[in-house]
Amino acid sequence: MKSALATFNRSALTFFATFLTSTTAANAQFPPFPPSNVTSVQARDQMMWQLGLSFSTLPPKLQDANAPPNSYPSNASNPEGNWTDSAGHTITRSGHGLWNNYDDASKGFFPGPESL
Repeated sequence: MKSALATFNRSALTFFATFLTSTTAANAQFPPFPPSNVTSVQARDQMMWQLGLSFSTLPPKLQDANAPPNSYPSNASNPEGNWTDSAGHTITRSGHGLWNNYDDASKGFFPGPESL
């Protein structure tokens, strides 16, 4: 009985030591409190890491099948930058692949609850 218990305790101790070492090493990447000069990108990256999330690997914008119709790069020499359409609306793509134009007029305006 002592032998089995000693083996279990040794295994459990090894597991927890490995867990604590890996957790400490992973947390060493980020300080416990953000420095005063933290950027929004650094804050976002830390949040994504803490949640165990990562950005998708997206195709180049010129090859993206989800690009809005009749849209094209604003600057032909930088196709990964912002895009535009024939009406001159700025179109962007998020890190997760969602294309946006942020123009209420082009999609219809939704009145707020106070006007209903």
